[in-house]
Amino acid sequence: MSIRATFAAALTAATLAATGLTLAAQPAAAANGDRGWILNDTGVHGCMNFSACRTRGVAYGQWAPVWCYDDYWWTRYFKVSAGTNNGYQSHVWVVADRVTAQPRVGHC
Repeated sequence: MSIRATFAAALTAATLAATGLTLAAQPAAAANGDRGWILNDTGVHGCMNFSACRTRGVAYGQWAPVWCYDDYWWTRYFKVSAGTNNGYQSHVWVVADRVTAQPRVGHC
């Protein structure tokens, strides 16, 4: 991004913040089981505490059903069903940062 574009974006953000205006995204209408894109080389686990449970496999870039989310410590996780190098894994956990095009789902 050029210096001029960076300055313009910063000025716009500062103006909106100073006037109390915000640009709010409309929430997506989605339900449990709607698909999200799981990034390539994403580890899938049987629980959210990765040090206490084994890795069930590695998911490759794919659309997969996202069932719900939960937070463990300071990290958000999605419960998904995905194909992995160890076959299809139903209801396993992935770090939310590894899921793009995230559907809006409820808490587990």
